[in-house]
Amino acid sequence: MTSSLGAELSSCEFGTLPGVWVEQHDLPDQAGTIADILTEGLPIWTPLDQQCQLEPLLLQHLQAADDKKDGSKEQQHHIGILLFGDSVDYRIARSFCNAALGHGLEHMTDDGIARHHNLTGICQTPSLTVAKQHISSASLDGPYWWDMIFPPVPSISAGIQKFTAMEGGPPDVVMIASNFWDIAGLYFHGGKKFEGTPLEHRIFPQDYMTSWTQNFTTILTHLQESVPEGTLLAYHTEHMPVQTTDLSKWETDAFLCQHVAQLNAASRHVAQSLGFQVVDFEAMAAQLPKDDMLDDITHPKPDFLLQVLNMLLNIEHEHRRQQHRQSSQQQHQQMRATGRVRWMQHHKGNLG
Repeated sequence: MTSSLGAELSSCEFGTLPGVWVEQHDLPDQAGTIADILTEGLPIWTPLDQQCQLEPLLLQHLQAADDKKDGSKEQQHHIGILLFGDSVDYRIARSFCNAALGHGLEHMTDDGIARHHNLTGICQTPSLTVAKQHISSASLDGPYWWDMIFPPVPSISAGIQKFTAMEGGPPDVVMIASNFWDIAGLYFHGGKKFEGTPLEHRIFPQDYMTSWTQNFTTILTHLQESVPEGTLLAYHTEHMPVQTTDLSKWETDAFLCQHVAQLNAASRHVAQSLGFQVVDFEAMAAQLPKDDMLDDITHPKPDFLLQVLNMLLNIEHEHRRQQHRQSSQQQHQQMRATGRVRWMQHHKGNLG
């Protein structure tokens, strides 16, 4: 008889569920929705599966931050989130801190480059901490964009160590991404030219993609081995930036969208093969006009990033629920097996 444990533990994988953006005025007129914290009128990302709808969990944490300001003593389950990536990930943490506390992030390091360029930061509130640690790309040893050297493997170890020291425990959730700085690094070290680099091809050369995929596998495996069992591990794809003619910017890449999409595909494959949850920025952003979504040519607006954070909280809630159910069912199965052994021992004489 096969176990039904896997079937019974089916869950909503919010990060990859098909969905659409719904205008705020088309939503039911009710309080306590994610629209309550958005300031730029962005539509609301809504999964099409009616059994898997996003709850406004971020609102609870913003309320907890307000309660702290008012002197309330009410406590709730604390969640720690650590992000590894670039300035997009920094802005996720900063958007939360601005919404919760009305100011930006605290520094996590004394490193002068990191402080000057806002590469790392942390926002601590009574019920939710969000922190960001920089990784310079999926290259294990560079060269890196603007020679800002934060190799992924040691940066992951350092980020977890710093987070644990500041929070008194490891993160509950870790999300990682690498894409834009990989392209930017190739451009910068090509002399701000594309000729003679993998970027001159509309399709990355196979040897480059093979090496990149192997590196990203090493990075994600190191991350898995660096956190306690049961930590929610996630990865996000990247949206498409706006191509520009400004030669000082890597977004002048003639095959920009193709290169971003290829790195998304490779990293998505690695993440899924290692059991990471995937949050698909690429699919979500494809439905929005660039002017609605982006603050500039690359960075999403806070309304988008806060919805991503709310989605991540829903994924964490589902992850915790599934762990509890799995633990309960395993205990039940163990008790049942123990009961069967005792019954067999008690009735051994009668069975002969």
